[in-house]
Amino acid sequence: MSATDGLMRGMEVIDTGAPLSVPVDGVTLERILKCLGSPLII
Repeated sequence: MSATDGLMRGMEVIDTGAPLSVPVDGVTLERILKCLGSPLII
């Protein structure tokens, strides 16, 4: 994964059991994204 804003080594995290998710809005609709969120240019 890339950005870890707000996380530090040794910090306690909570496993929610949920899969990774990406917010969807007008900019991301009808686009293909790589697993880290960058657009796939065809």
